[in-house]
Amino acid sequence: MFQVSRAVKHEIQAWLPFDDSWSTIASSNHHRTHFGGAWAIATEDGTPAHGCCMAFGIDRWVHAVVVQHGTSVESWPAPLRSMISR
Repeated sequence: MFQVSRAVKHEIQAWLPFDDSWSTIASSNHHRTHFGGAWAIATEDGTPAHGCCMAFGIDRWVHAVVVQHGTSVESWPAPLRSMISR
């Protein structure tokens, strides 16, 4: 509830065409000064430091690519193919 009411959580979503839905593939949470205050982590001026976390669901990214472009890598868009052939 806090994350929603304070707008501290942000998500990146991918569209899943097979069931016309969206899947969260990454998110970030701004913890404000929660951890800076709890563990006495301060900025140069002595105020509690802000913190955040980020998460990337690699399995969710792969799922989104496969349902959008299929399992045959040859049918994927060129920029996507070039990322996996490096």
